[in-house]
Amino acid sequence: MIDRIDRFLADLEEQADGHYEIVAQLRELVTSGFPDADELFKYGGLHYTFGSAPFAGIYAYKNHVSVEINGGAYIEDIYGHLEGRGGKSGRKHVRLSSVAEIGSKHVADYLTLARETF
Repeated sequence: MIDRIDRFLADLEEQADGHYEIVAQLRELVTSGFPDADELFKYGGLHYTFGSAPFAGIYAYKNHVSVEINGGAYIEDIYGHLEGRGGKSGRKHVRLSSVAEIGSKHVADYLTLARETF
C-alpha cells in the first residue's frame, strides 16, 4: 500500500511545475541534516517534529513551495529571507520558486539555527 507521503510526492511529480524537485531536495536536506526528526504527512504537506515538538514543514502551493520553520521568530534573520509575523507559534517561512533558492536563501542555515532553539 502506498502511504500518504509517497502519494503526495507522486502527485507533485505529475504536476510538472517544478515543485516536486524543490520538495524532494528540501526533504533530503531535512532527513539527512536532522535524522532524529520524525516525518509525517500533515496539513497537506511534509511535517517534521522532534518528539511532539513541531520543527518544520514543507508545503507546495500554486506559485511556490514554502518551508515553515518553527522557532523562526526566535532566530536572527541574518539573511533577510524569513517571512511572516511569528505569532504565538513562533513560526516563520521561506518561499521558494526554484531549487537554486534552497541554497541562495540559506534554508539549511535557518533550519540549523531553528533546531538550536529546541
